[in-house]
Amino acid sequence: MINSNTTIPKFILFIQAFLSFYIALINSASAHDTPSNKLYVASNPNITNSQIVRAAGDHNYPPYEFLDPSGQPTGFNVDIFRAVCEALKINYQINLDSWDTVRKQLENGEIDVITGMYFSPERDKKVDFSTPHIIVSHSLFVHKNSNIKTLEDLSGKEVLVQQGDIMHDFLQSQGRSLAIIPVPDQVDALKLLSEGKHDCALISKLQGLYLIHKYKFDNIEVVGTSVQQRDYCFAVREGDQKLLSQLNEGLSILHNSGIYRQIHNKWFGLYEDNELSKKFLKYLLWAAIPILFLFSSIIIWNRMLRKHVLAATIALARRENIYKDFVELAVDGIVLGSPEGIIIEANQVLCEFLQLPHEELIGKHITQLPWASGVLSKTPLRFDLLNSGEIITRMRELERKDGSKLYIEMRSRRMPDGWYQSIFRDITERINAEDEKEKLMSQLAQSQKMEAVGRLAGGIAHDFNNMLGVIIGYAEMGMLDIDSKSPVYEQLQGIHKAASRSAELTRQLLAFARKQPILPKIVDLNLNIENMLDMLQRLMGETVELLFIPSKEELWNVKMDPSQIDQILANLCVNARDAIKDMGKVIIETKNITISEEYSALHKEFCSGKYVLLTVSDNGCGIDKEIINHIFEPFYTTKDIGHGTGLGLATVYGIVKQNNGFINVYSEFDKGTIFRIYIPQA
Repeated sequence: MINSNTTIPKFILFIQAFLSFYIALINSASAHDTPSNKLYVASNPNITNSQIVRAAGDHNYPPYEFLDPSGQPTGFNVDIFRAVCEALKINYQINLDSWDTVRKQLENGEIDVITGMYFSPERDKKVDFSTPHIIVSHSLFVHKNSNIKTLEDLSGKEVLVQQGDIMHDFLQSQGRSLAIIPVPDQVDALKLLSEGKHDCALISKLQGLYLIHKYKFDNIEVVGTSVQQRDYCFAVREGDQKLLSQLNEGLSILHNSGIYRQIHNKWFGLYEDNELSKKFLKYLLWAAIPILFLFSSIIIWNRMLRKHVLAATIALARRENIYKDFVELAVDGIVLGSPEGIIIEANQVLCEFLQLPHEELIGKHITQLPWASGVLSKTPLRFDLLNSGEIITRMRELERKDGSKLYIEMRSRRMPDGWYQSIFRDITERINAEDEKEKLMSQLAQSQKMEAVGRLAGGIAHDFNNMLGVIIGYAEMGMLDIDSKSPVYEQLQGIHKAASRSAELTRQLLAFARKQPILPKIVDLNLNIENMLDMLQRLMGETVELLFIPSKEELWNVKMDPSQIDQILANLCVNARDAIKDMGKVIIETKNITISEEYSALHKEFCSGKYVLLTVSDNGCGIDKEIINHIFEPFYTTKDIGHGTGLGLATVYGIVKQNNGFINVYSEFDKGTIFRIYIPQA
């Protein structure tokens, strides 16, 4: 006796699966019987849209895109693009040219889309990429019997690469001691390599094998594993989201309809034998009669099992409601996506993360979420490459509707049915804490370095100053004993002058080391600056405007040596003048400022208390980020020889520290620099 609760449902599921397999095989065989050259046409009379999408690609990049013997565009990329336009009823035109020309045409807006471009974070700043239509591996090609096997063997070698290709960018970013030989295309690279003129070539593996076979380069072989795998995508102008969405939609249609597989097989040798498919179809047709009999039996049995199905449906609905409740209770964002990367379901937490309503999330492709362009977003999102059950974890950066950034940890896995799940966890606080820690460590290291340099400079300057005193003294005594008209008198004057200039340098070093003798007194900073304005304006010259903006409220007094204030202003104003190329402006400002203990706790470089803030700003060329941490070091200068000693800012730094203050610098390239000096209230 058959158990109706177990045996019959399992048997029915088996029969249904067999029928689905049978129907799929028939559709597959029918599709393979369709000649590939009937799938794509250059124009479609049913298309009424007058807008034409202008496409371009590399004219010599087989088998992906190239010109056939008659001069017409052909290749895998061209066929994929034509099929996308045909599926979406888009008018188009395709032109193939040199790679450099095509890239400039896209940047200048002369075309709308490049049919094939490798993804990279640097390129993503200039153009927008579609979902990849193929993953391309790149490998090393060498002479047979060459000792080059991996990238580590390229030291001192000459490497051929296509000019402007993604592998050209890759080699330049490696920093290896090798000679990069750029050539117009991949054919030239293998031709030169075959002639023995260079050591190896770095090109697409499949493309290299194709060209070796076509041009009979029998003395070349591919070595090692793939150097890199790159996403190969359509590329559109930055911000052209409408065209990008159309291309992604078209690629999804090609995958679902099986057309993509046909084009892939056409160009990469994966066609199945049509005759074998026909024979297999013939054998399946012989099985049609018993299958139809079984199908009739299934209908009868299904009627008998309606009660069982209804009960199972109710139980399933209950389990689904429990699952939904569980997902909504989660503290992390949860996403369920289709195999193509389309978001099918998302919980409320993710909506709150992104500040987007639920209906705006559903239906989007995962790459259309508001990903930010920060350092956490370099790896492309490729859920279609996940193996079933495999879990990947990636750090990402999202930009919310209010403009704030959200750092997330995204864990994703592919389920056995091809769909994927992702969990978004907010790690913004952790990332900010790590950044703050790194910033504090950098500030501590810089402070320790300046302290060590100051001690060294102070010791040297003190001893050197003593020796200079002896030299100056003997020079003065010699001048007193010799007639002023004597040639020796003039030589002694030169010695005295040089020693005096050296003594001035040692005084600046002593100021940096905070060992300069000072006579501090209570001063009004505004009054001190006003007395300096005429002299400072003469230092600025006629092309630089000097402005003084004193505090609107009564400025607090400070206790320091007035001559040190003069030194600070003179050094900062001279630096500002030198940073201004033609006409410019230097602004001196003062105001009272109170730094709270709460602010000081969050910004370790600031000490709490009351300060007088002295600001000197300019609209000059700015300071490069790479050197801004070195500007206060003694003898560090970017000026030409004879135009600066490198002690000006070192002197300012030492004076500020000697008076228990601190200094802050902010600069932007080609916009200017701001020095903020905080002097304690007297």
